[in-house]
Amino acid sequence: MELRLTTPSAPFLTVAPRGLELALVMDIQAYASLPSASLAPLFLLRLSSNISASVTVSADRLYGTLASGRLELSLKHSDIGPFSVEGLQQFMNFCASHILLPLANDRLKKGFSLPLPKHVQLSGCSLQPRQDFLLLGADVRYGC
Repeated sequence: MELRLTTPSAPFLTVAPRGLELALVMDIQAYASLPSASLAPLFLLRLSSNISASVTVSADRLYGTLASGRLELSLKHSDIGPFSVEGLQQFMNFCASHILLPLANDRLKKGFSLPLPKHVQLSGCSLQPRQDFLLLGADVRYGC
């Protein structure tokens, strides 16, 4: 079996005072690998989810945490007949909340370096989500 993932639209990021939200939509096309090395289409699934994010900043790093909403799975088309995706949706929600989200949050806890010019130091940093933008406040010091 082979799975091909495509996104019918770009992820949509919303920045609001309550935080950041990312809306994702993905199509998953499943194929059977035939002995002749060709592929036979089996079914097409639509996966959608909203992910909430909080972002913080220190003098030289950007940190974050993710919280996922429920994954929604639906059958868009089937070449093998209709079937229920409820069990697969439950499995994917379990994997997302118990495997993928902890892995992503472990990486985000380590943070990402801020691209600062040489000899620039930040202190007293704060990051505040506002309507349609993030406000970064900091005291800037230039010197050795």
